Amino acid sequence: MSTPDNPSSSSNPDPAAVLPPADSRFQERTDLVHSALTGSLLATAGGFLDAFTYTAHGHVFANAMTGNVILLGVSCVSHNWHTGLRHLPPIAAFLCGICSARGIHLYAERRGLRFPYLAVLLLELATLGVLSLLPQATRDFWITTSIAFAASVQVATFRQVNGHGYSSTFTTGNLRTLGEAIFDWIFAERKPETLRRVEDFAMICGAFFFGALLGAIVTPHMGNRALWVDMAFLFAVAVRLAWQNRRDAEAS
Repeated sequence: MSTPDNPSSSSNPDPAAVLPPADSRFQERTDLVHSALTGSLLATAGGFLDAFTYTAHGHVFANAMTGNVILLGVSCVSHNWHTGLRHLPPIAAFLCGICSARGIHLYAERRGLRFPYLAVLLLELATLGVLSLLPQATRDFWITTSIAFAASVQVATFRQVNGHGYSSTFTTGNLRTLGEAIFDWIFAERKPETLRRVEDFAMICGAFFFGALLGAIVTPHMGNRALWVDMAFLFAVAVRLAWQNRRDAEAS
């Protein structure tokens, strides 16, 4: 079982998020990608996936890898190799997902495409779509490993909300940012940007909780088909980005 990790710090922004804007349409679309609404939809999907794997597939969290690394180490010390080795595939899948997302970004940069986000979402949707059609008796190994891949693709791509680092697939770092923002607002600086940070991260943390709650409710009734609910949130983000792409194309 893995536990939440901390997202990348806002001092290390997403490289794709800091490309110099070519025009106002670029800035508008960048703001859409990194908006609080987009972050909240993705956080809802992330919370849902954790509840899905925990409820239906071995009581593990497939979105974050800290726990898998710890349990692997504990198993090695106790010579419980059979238990320990089952934590390796999700870690490997997570790394593959990170590399896949990075490869999409590099391809987009070399081709002069500034927005690989939609391609990443489509890859994640395709992965979850295949999993949703598998029989419920499918080994947990295939489900949790594939979801680790899908989650890593998402977390490696969507890493900022309104200029602040966040994670859409685990929530410890988001809670830390929320706590700091609340403290700053009460005791340090009552600035509009501080209040906005409170609002953004309260929305994201609430969305993650809602996704986990929803996943825990529907997964026992729908089995692997419950992933269709998760896909609906990802699809909503994809539609928003596709609509923006089309509007930009018509305006150019």
